[in-house]
Amino acid sequence: MALRGFSVIAMQISRIATIVAAGVITPALFLTTPAVAEEQPATTGQTTTQQDGGVAAPADTNPAPKAETSDKNKAAPQIPVSVHGIPKSLRAGADSPVTFQIWYDNQNGDQDVSFTPQVLYIPTKPDGSKADDYAIKLWQPEGPDARWVPVAPLTTSYTDAKKTAFMVSGSLSTHVLKKGQIAKFDVQLSFDKQTPAHEARLRVTAGNNVIATAEQGFSVLAAKEPKPKPDPSKSSTASASPTATESGKTTPGGKTKPSASASASASPSASSSTTAAAAGTTSGGSGTTANGGRTELAATGSDPATPWIAAGGAAAIIAGAGMVVATRRRANAQG
Repeated sequence: MALRGFSVIAMQISRIATIVAAGVITPALFLTTPAVAEEQPATTGQTTTQQDGGVAAPADTNPAPKAETSDKNKAAPQIPVSVHGIPKSLRAGADSPVTFQIWYDNQNGDQDVSFTPQVLYIPTKPDGSKADDYAIKLWQPEGPDARWVPVAPLTTSYTDAKKTAFMVSGSLSTHVLKKGQIAKFDVQLSFDKQTPAHEARLRVTAGNNVIATAEQGFSVLAAKEPKPKPDPSKSSTASASPTATESGKTTPGGKTKPSASASASASPSASSSTTAAAAGTTSGGSGTTANGGRTELAATGSDPATPWIAAGGAAAIIAGAGMVVATRRRANAQG
């Protein structure tokens, strides 16, 4: 009995020792397997693994790609966009810019979208060697008082290797558009006076991996030529006296309506008499000119009482002559 019990204990100890040995050897085998695999030369891009029964089977060395993150699996959001308020034609060098709006519509969207509105000006068949002459300017409102500030920088980039075509782009402030909402951006547009006449397109996008594009065409008209100003150094002097013929016609109100044909060449140095003649004649007793104004006779140097003195002298002479005639008749009658 003692021997049988001892043999049982020995078998249990042997089993425990086997389990312990297996526990120690197994990790060592896993650690040495990669090193052995690296030492084997690769021939076909595949390795083999030992299956049960000693049969070698090919194994793919390219593991299946891991699933992408949820952010990459999401499709780029799409936002309908439209442009409103750009006229069919603009004048270069205009006194005030044109104000238009860009609408981004996320009313049917299922998520909030962060984007940066972008404006691209694309002239049609421009002169690429004079790209600086196509002087576009953009403004956007900023701050609590919504003051207009320039959109900067505006970047000019050529669209072909020969640099014959180009476009100018600028970005507005970044915006977060909530789902179910629509955003409207005010923008001002103008061109400096050196801009030549041409056709162009205005394209708006959203950036930030957001799909949104709209375009609108328009014409740019050349700036108006300034009106020439008179040169004071070339003012002419009076070269001829004015000649005029006028016939005054009295109206029912007692005023004279001139009917005149006059030709005159006179400078500001012309005499006042010429000015008076061109202005119109006076009526006999109304004392008004043809244009209804008062007029006065020119001073001649005589006293206003002279006509009365002359009339009194004439009356005295006539009375004296009458007395002489009467005296002579009395004398003849008495003789």
